[in-house]
Parts: sequence; structure tokens; C-alpha cells
Amino acid sequence: MDTTPVWDLLSGISVGDIVAWIMVIGAIVGTIVATTIKLYKAFDKYRSLKEKNEQQEKVIEEHDKILKEFHETLQSIKNELLDLRKEVSDVNLKQMRHAIIRDCEDAIEKQFVYAEELASIEEMYELYVEVYHGNGYVTSLVVKVRNLPIRVHD
Repeated sequence: MDTTPVWDLLSGISVGDIVAWIMVIGAIVGTIVATTIKLYKAFDKYRSLKEKNEQQEKVIEEHDKILKEFHETLQSIKNELLDLRKEVSDVNLKQMRHAIIRDCEDAIEKQFVYAEELASIEEMYELYVEVYHGNGYVTSLVVKVRNLPIRVHD
């Protein structure tokens, strides 16, 4: 293989042209490398942001789950408290009704009532009617007690 034509071609190119072409090729390679580095950094930043976003979405989902469980627990507690409140109200009504009936029957049996007893009966009866909307048998007993003679303790 004869290398003469290659040397003839190369000898016709000046050193300045070779240096210029080397610089152009170097600039192109440098630009490609710099662009590749920037693209890699941008992709890496995008990947990092995407991972952070996914982590935040998982945290939000977990918090939503916890909040939902918390809400359900609070709702359950609220329902239990409402049930308990109803039960306590029913018990209070029965106790108040029993106390009024017992005090009225005692007074009717004695055929008189002390002023303090009547005041206590009236106070319980007023609450019984206003809060619990009670009536009927208790009302008839209170009316009988109101008609009894009133005595004052000595």
C-alpha cells in the first residue's frame, strides 16, 4: 500500500488549518460533553424530584389513612357518648320519678306535708316536667300533695 497520496494530501494542508480543525473538533466534542453533563444533571434532578414527590404522596396517603381512622374512632366515641348520655338521661328520669313518687306517697300517708318537703317536691317536679316532659301519675300525686295541709318544722 502506497502512502504517498496521503502524505501529498496532508502536506498541502497548513499547520494553522490543522490547528483550527483540531480546535473546531475539540469545541464540538466539548460542547457535546458539556451538553451531555447538563442533560444528565437535569435528568438526575428530575429523578430526584420525582422520588421526593412519590415519597410525599406516600406520606400524604398514610396521613389520610391515619386521619380517616382517627375520624372513624371519634365518630365511634361520639356515638358511644350519645348512647351513654341517653342511658344516663333515662336513669335520671327514673330516679327523679321514683323520688317524687316516694316523697308524695309519704306525704299522702301522713296526710300533711312539711313546707321544705313541698318545696323539694315542687323543685323536682318542675325539672321532671321541663326537662323530661314527664306527666301522668306523677302529676296526679303532686296535685294531691299540694292540697294537703302544710306544716312548718318547730
